Amino acid sequence: MKIAIQGIGMVGGFGSIADTDQLSSFLSKKELRRIDHFSKMALLASFLSIEDSKNISKKRIGLIVATGYGPTQTTFSFLDSFIDSSDINSSPTLFSNSIHNSAAAHIAISLKINGPTLTVSQQDFSVPSALITACQWINDDLVDSVLFGGVDEYGQIIEYCQKRFFEEGICGYSKVGEGACFFVLTKDICSQSPYAYITDVAFGHFKDKNVVCIKNGYYDWLYGKFPTSQAFDMAIAALIIRYNKLQNICCIKTCNSRISSIIIKGDS
Repeated sequence: MKIAIQGIGMVGGFGSIADTDQLSSFLSKKELRRIDHFSKMALLASFLSIEDSKNISKKRIGLIVATGYGPTQTTFSFLDSFIDSSDINSSPTLFSNSIHNSAAAHIAISLKINGPTLTVSQQDFSVPSALITACQWINDDLVDSVLFGGVDEYGQIIEYCQKRFFEEGICGYSKVGEGACFFVLTKDICSQSPYAYITDVAFGHFKDKNVVCIKNGYYDWLYGKFPTSQAFDMAIAALIIRYNKLQNICCIKTCNSRISSIIIKGDS
């Protein structure tokens, strides 16, 4: 397997709440009015990754969104409106944005993506699970390219749960963050990736002395802890390779004794 990374788009909180004001450069205020913060992060990262890629056609492009928790703040807000006003007067806008697939729907509509669309939610392993599917779509020629990414948002309840259950646990506790990181992926076409290549995605240990490892938690001080932060590790690895610092990098995610590995390599 050799899947080329053609474009990267990142939106991060980096110690605070992620700023999505730049999204007004791509969508009107009317279009943004009913979109929640969770979907705005995913939308902005998607637009930036498409903008970063060169001459990518959207005729045969698929979309896969990975999220560990989904739009938690919107979900809790909808539940509050339901508790306060029962089902008769609860907010339909909050309800439509509270489902895990809402970000993918907003992206597909805004970017006019007509190919297959999927949302994958598998907690801390949402990114590798979704990435396996993205690579399979490309290898099976179901699509020419895939807009793939991970997104999760900050919330006080999420931070409380992380601190309450993981402070002494295997995963460890660090400050909860939020963000979205998206990639445009294609087949290896004449070695024309501006960044690097995904060569393997697996659950389990990866042993290779020639591969440098980026382990989850290493960059938590930068973007915070959230389930799909492994997508940011992928972006960091691709950027390191692009500027010829290293050639082979393994992004490792560990939680509850489970391990996932994503191998990213340069041209050599």
